[in-house]
Amino acid sequence: MSDPKPQQTQTPAPAIPNWRKSLAQSFRNNQVTEIAGVLASLEPGASSQSKLMLAMRFEQLIFDKADNIDDYLKKINQRLKRLKKNYKPGEESADVLAERSKAKEEQLEVDMRRKHGAALKYIVLSSDKSMEIMKDKHGEERALLFKQHLDSAEQWAVEIGVIEEGSGPGKRRKRIPREPGYLEKLNEMFQQKRVENIRSHVLKLVDPDVFLGESLTKVEDEILEDDMKLQGTRLSHVTRTALANAGVSYPTDLESMKKLIDQLATPVPAPRQGQAKDIMESSVAYMERIRSCSQLLLGFMALCPTDRAQLKGALRKIHNSAVEGIEHLQTFYVESSTLRHDTVQLEDAWTKPLHFQSMEQHLVPNCHVVDTAQQLASKRLCLPLRSTA
Repeated sequence: MSDPKPQQTQTPAPAIPNWRKSLAQSFRNNQVTEIAGVLASLEPGASSQSKLMLAMRFEQLIFDKADNIDDYLKKINQRLKRLKKNYKPGEESADVLAERSKAKEEQLEVDMRRKHGAALKYIVLSSDKSMEIMKDKHGEERALLFKQHLDSAEQWAVEIGVIEEGSGPGKRRKRIPREPGYLEKLNEMFQQKRVENIRSHVLKLVDPDVFLGESLTKVEDEILEDDMKLQGTRLSHVTRTALANAGVSYPTDLESMKKLIDQLATPVPAPRQGQAKDIMESSVAYMERIRSCSQLLLGFMALCPTDRAQLKGALRKIHNSAVEGIEHLQTFYVESSTLRHDTVQLEDAWTKPLHFQSMEQHLVPNCHVVDTAQQLASKRLCLPLRSTA
């Protein structure tokens, strides 16, 4: 009897790794983000964030049905291509269209406030004062016409949220309802410099010194722009020729100009209250500074274009310095009675000239084109002292 054959045991085949468990979640998240981006691109105004939930369901469906990772990626690409090819956007509801129009108007208001808000607010705040000045200078008829522009500016300021409703002089309120396209039309008017023109008229009436300073800045920009086009050489030549014929002194080189402009920023010591000598000394210093400002303006015009380009902003600095001096003189020689010893009449300007001593420490330091302190001391300054008292 033969021995029975031994039973052979079969070795189980190695388990195939589960590709789903081995796929990192970060990899799937990247796929979801890409799907959301494609879905958002199919709808105007949609964002990837708004399509994330739909993209996650899209990815999960393919993830569950795919045989392996290659099949997973292949199915995603095929589905997205088919979707791009066959997608037809549906008609938007009235609510969606209204919401989109509202968002567009709100953004337009923000842009208009950023560009024109400061000018509109200045017009509204200066409205009453500018009206009074306009009426005094040009009469009732011109003032009424001017008020129409001021009222329009106030209405615009309310419409785009620069000021609160009812807070301006005219107590204006927003238009309810607004006709379609109102803000777009308003923005077109703003682009035609309507706001800037109204502000310019108000500024000229209320703050003429600021208006002149801004005008000088514009003039300087135009001059420097011409210099870049090589058209400024004619201005320099004509100015130098005219000044030479008139025998007028002025700083003729760039370094002298820079030095004098820097010295304009040096403060003049304020006079002590009731001290006539202090007032006299500071006033003479300011008068010399005003004289230097006039020479600097001439020098700027006479400089060659390449030198002038290095002095951008100079005209505004010169103007501000001159205004500071004029305001000082107005304060102490028009409103103050501390220097008046007797009645001052108009003819005193030439029959009783005011003599002053040299004050070199307060004057603009010597320049080869500016009078020295000794020359100034040898001159007689005719300054009529007036008082409102």
